[in-house]
Amino acid sequence: MNQPAAEIPDRHGETPDPGSERRGTTGRADRCAGVAGHGRSLRSKLVLSLALMFIAFIAVDEMVRRNYLKPALLSLERAGGYRDVRRVIAAIELESDHLSSIADYLNTTPPSVAMHDRTRPFGDSVNDGIDFAGYVQTDGTWVPLHQDADTSTDSIQGFAKLAVRHLPKMQSENPSSQFHAVQSADGQLALVALRAARHRPEDFLFVGRALDATSIRRLGRRTQVDFQLRKTVSGEPIHSTHPLATPTTLADSGSVQTVSARFPVLAEAGPEDLELMVFIPPDLARRALQAVYSGRNQFVFGSVAALLVLLMMLQRIVITPLQAIRFHAERVADEGLRAEPPEIKSRDEIGNLALSFHRMMRRLRQAQTRLSATSRAAGMSQVAGTVVHNIGNVLTNVNSLLEAASHKATQLRLAPLKGLATKLQESKDNDDLIREMPNYLRSLSVTLESDREELTEILQTLRCNLGHIEDVVRQQSRHAGATTDHQTFCVGELIDEAVSCCQGRFDAADITVDIVGYPDVVVRSDRSILLQVLINVLTNSHAAFMDGKVRGRCIEIGVDEHGDEVCLWVRDNGCGIDSDIIDKLFDAHFTTREDGTGLGLHFCSLSMSGLGGRIEASSDGLGRGTTIVMTVPSGLNSGFDAEAAIDGDVLMEVGT
Repeated sequence: MNQPAAEIPDRHGETPDPGSERRGTTGRADRCAGVAGHGRSLRSKLVLSLALMFIAFIAVDEMVRRNYLKPALLSLERAGGYRDVRRVIAAIELESDHLSSIADYLNTTPPSVAMHDRTRPFGDSVNDGIDFAGYVQTDGTWVPLHQDADTSTDSIQGFAKLAVRHLPKMQSENPSSQFHAVQSADGQLALVALRAARHRPEDFLFVGRALDATSIRRLGRRTQVDFQLRKTVSGEPIHSTHPLATPTTLADSGSVQTVSARFPVLAEAGPEDLELMVFIPPDLARRALQAVYSGRNQFVFGSVAALLVLLMMLQRIVITPLQAIRFHAERVADEGLRAEPPEIKSRDEIGNLALSFHRMMRRLRQAQTRLSATSRAAGMSQVAGTVVHNIGNVLTNVNSLLEAASHKATQLRLAPLKGLATKLQESKDNDDLIREMPNYLRSLSVTLESDREELTEILQTLRCNLGHIEDVVRQQSRHAGATTDHQTFCVGELIDEAVSCCQGRFDAADITVDIVGYPDVVVRSDRSILLQVLINVLTNSHAAFMDGKVRGRCIEIGVDEHGDEVCLWVRDNGCGIDSDIIDKLFDAHFTTREDGTGLGLHFCSLSMSGLGGRIEASSDGLGRGTTIVMTVPSGLNSGFDAEAAIDGDVLMEVGT
């Protein structure tokens, strides 16, 4: 056996187990291949999870933008357009209320006061905010309170006629009805206010302002709304409901959206509707969506940066320590329990895991040391049992041979020689005695020669048995050094030697041994091991007759050749083996005898495996005998290296 290296305590003050050995670079190559396979790493899974999370986030964001955000922004855009319409309408109503207030003021002021300065324009007087004012007679004659050079008299005359013709009648039918604008025949618009003149009962006080492009621009600046008035087809007649309260339509012409409402005016043909069109800024929703996109992108970039920082922290806090623990586990697989513990300085859960792993390795080293000692003790015990078993098989035959030799020695014909000597001494002149003595001595010498040959044969067999005991001890010494002794020998001679080693017990049990087949077959193998195997098999065959129930006890031994293999078989007509236990026949410590050890056939199985062969048993059942076949390579032409077959693993199983 190889001596263990000197035990050197590691840096934790522990002694590495002496049985661990390095297994080369195979484990390291596997580890490198594992490192290259990033698809199963925790880092890759985290990155993939983050990527999937961002894809899902962008998909959900796009869905929310298309299905909820954009419609909501468009709705807000429309609502803004509706508010702008109401703002413009409110501004127009405010202008109309201003005109009404001026009309009420002028109606309560005497004409001499109201017309005290006919040279100054209304814009420079207390009447600021109006373009024309005067009295209208029932026939439509216009009498201005002040003649403004910038105002067309024909247009004012047209406005006045329309107002006098329609407004009194409509206000009498519906006092709540108010028309803020009139449209002349030439298409000009004006905001007007009409009152029954207090100081001129037959006339009406008429005040107005032109609703031209300048007025619309001024209203646009005041309301911050871009709008226009345009002519449209008249709808249903308007009576008492306020027509300016609610916008009616929303149009989208290209990239510009508009919100339009009805704007009632008095025209030549009667009440008529104009279209108040408010233009919605075309990029309102776009700017809002861009702001949302910008916020989303900033959020995504910030989240990516935060997640990258988190990933780096996970790499440092979790992944790197876990990789150190994994590499340590692989070093343990490569180098055994002597591997150095991982360098993990943290004292968190992963650090505690590494410490627990190191404590487990320390306990495993201690357990392995104890197990190695126990295994060695068990191996030595099994070796001792095997040696004792093999030697016991021979000693049983030695005892039988010694008994036979003792019995033969006690039966030697020595008494007749003593009687002959006495007669010769008493009868010196007895011629007949002297004459018959040569014949007697010749006959006695033949008998003694036969006894001598029998004793010599017994002693030779005894010497062979003692030599086999020496071979058993020597074979065990070879096992300790893991060496073998291969030689070319005749199988028939091996059978004869094995039978002679067991002949004493065979004779004592009245067992006949027949050798059949081709015993002159030559093999190259370990003769001593094969002899021990055959003796163990013959010993078990002898034990098959110990129940005393079998008559005509016989053991047949034969040899067959099958290609490069030689089959040596032993068949007896003993007690046989039950089919339920025949598979356990070669297990260690399995026996069917009360005085058995269960080591003989187990030794045979290990030895045949070490020789590159095998051993098999078969039986037709209880009382029908047993056949054991030992197959071994011939070792002559097959190229089988028997020395390499008996390696340390097999010898360790035998108990070295």
